[in-house]
Amino acid sequence: MLKTSPLHHFHLALRSIIARKTPKTSFVTPFKPGMKPGDPGRVELERSQRSKRLESLLRSSEALTKSTPICAAPSPVPGPSNSTLKTSGFWPQKFSADELQDMGVDVHELSQITPEVAPFYAFNVESTDSSSTVLGPTEALSHLLRSGRTLATKAWVQNHWSMILWKLAGMVCLDPTSESVPSKRRWCWEEVIRQLEHRYDRELAGGQRPALRLIAAQDAPAAAPMVLCVSKIVWPDQVTSVQPSRPPSKKGKGKVVVADPLPQLEVTDGWYRLRAQVDETLARACKKGTIRVGRKIAVVGAKLDSQKKDAAEILDAYDSVTLVLTGNSTHLAQWHAKLGFQMSQPYPFIATLHKLSADGGNVSVLDLVIEKVHPIAFLEMVPTEEGESITEGPWNEAEERQRDDAWKARRDTAESKVQEELSKRWSRWEGFVDRLERLSSKFHTREDEIAPDHIEDLFDELDCTDPPDLPAFFRKLNPRDAGWLARFLNAKCERDRERAGDEIQAEVNEKCPPRDVRNFRIVVVRDATPSKRAGRRRAVVTIWDILSLFVSEGGQAGKIEVGQRFIMTNLKPKQPKAWMEDDLQRDSEIYLCTKRNSRFLRLK
Repeated sequence: MLKTSPLHHFHLALRSIIARKTPKTSFVTPFKPGMKPGDPGRVELERSQRSKRLESLLRSSEALTKSTPICAAPSPVPGPSNSTLKTSGFWPQKFSADELQDMGVDVHELSQITPEVAPFYAFNVESTDSSSTVLGPTEALSHLLRSGRTLATKAWVQNHWSMILWKLAGMVCLDPTSESVPSKRRWCWEEVIRQLEHRYDRELAGGQRPALRLIAAQDAPAAAPMVLCVSKIVWPDQVTSVQPSRPPSKKGKGKVVVADPLPQLEVTDGWYRLRAQVDETLARACKKGTIRVGRKIAVVGAKLDSQKKDAAEILDAYDSVTLVLTGNSTHLAQWHAKLGFQMSQPYPFIATLHKLSADGGNVSVLDLVIEKVHPIAFLEMVPTEEGESITEGPWNEAEERQRDDAWKARRDTAESKVQEELSKRWSRWEGFVDRLERLSSKFHTREDEIAPDHIEDLFDELDCTDPPDLPAFFRKLNPRDAGWLARFLNAKCERDRERAGDEIQAEVNEKCPPRDVRNFRIVVVRDATPSKRAGRRRAVVTIWDILSLFVSEGGQAGKIEVGQRFIMTNLKPKQPKAWMEDDLQRDSEIYLCTKRNSRFLRLK
């Protein structure tokens, strides 16, 4: 009889007392007052959370770590003027070349200053004994080292010497009146040294890395919104390539065509430079002069193309790292825009439909309003005997339900047949085991004894023997072989039953392959905030896998209504030949579709 300890009885008694004295509590809602679904507080909380998700989506801020703070642009350098470009009262080309010359500005000299030429420029400074001293980047490095800024290197000084001189040359032409005031003069050795010291203290001593340095080191995403300045445009020689003839010939021959060369840009964040690869849309803008040296461009959704797997320091990355820009995610920035990452704007660089091009690549961000919604449709990829696939459809939801029900019925039938075949096989093997065990009644082996090699051959022979020939097969077996064969069959039955699920699935998939069906919905959209010069362009957007899209918490899958407003990201152009020109007088349409990384955020 099982004995229990007094301590066990004590715990049982204590539980019964607690159960009698503890009153039953009524249900208490888990929601705080005013925060139930539908309450104003809950609605405001959801709106705030959506706003935070949108801000995170557009900024890609999750990759920008606190350990390497990212600045939208360098802070105003203390010096002749701390006013910003926007509030300075000046603008580009305010003064003509003749006017600048009359003000004492050497326009010819300043116009030759580029980031490539600047390292060879030096200032001639007159000393008290009427002699002159040449001061260039070598002397600037010596000055920094003497002042205790020992992290400065020759390459670092030459890079920033170039960028500072290029910037100051432009500032002198923008504000030539300051050059006549010694305390405000920019084109001088003292101003260059002051800005070099500021950059050293901020970057090398302070650890604040600018945009392109973070991107080259792969510590920040190249897709983040930023403003860059074009510092050089390189046009390659015209190249000859072989393109396939239309329609392609079976022999693989093609026609020789002369391809228009695409330029390569050099862009800068004001601190460092990188090469940039462009597409046809940006190449056309370069040919027209819309994009030229000195112009600022707003970029979002760029990609980093590196010849090396590992991250690189920016001064070593010029020949191995390239930014890939697309026309639909790039536009001109204002001349006074700050260079670098743009983290202060909640919705930076939203494209508009009238600015998109069919060959302009990925569209990073759009702000759209739904004008028309088409029903959900389905397409199916059906394999052929040749190993290829053909597309069937589209069809509506009702027809898809019928097709899916018919496929499920075929699959259930195939699965039942496979299960029946396996059951018959196992029953047959179990019958063999019974006969073999009777034949091997006096068979005994040690636990560690291994079966003879020919037992598996005997099993293959037994499994292929027709029922009329089975008696002859069993008569020729000796008790030892019969015992080993019975043991082999038992083990095989157990293994097959354990793997039955996978075997059934494989055979059913072969007889009735899974369906490859994609659902989509087509919507017609317009810009939520069209520009003044925009035409009457609309976009026909194909939203793939619409049934996995939920535009609101607890909403119906794939439900989109007319009038709803969305931030849509990562769309790509489709049907380029069907795109219509943007026209102020008549409606026009373009065609876009979603990608796997497309995101929708509903705005209210």
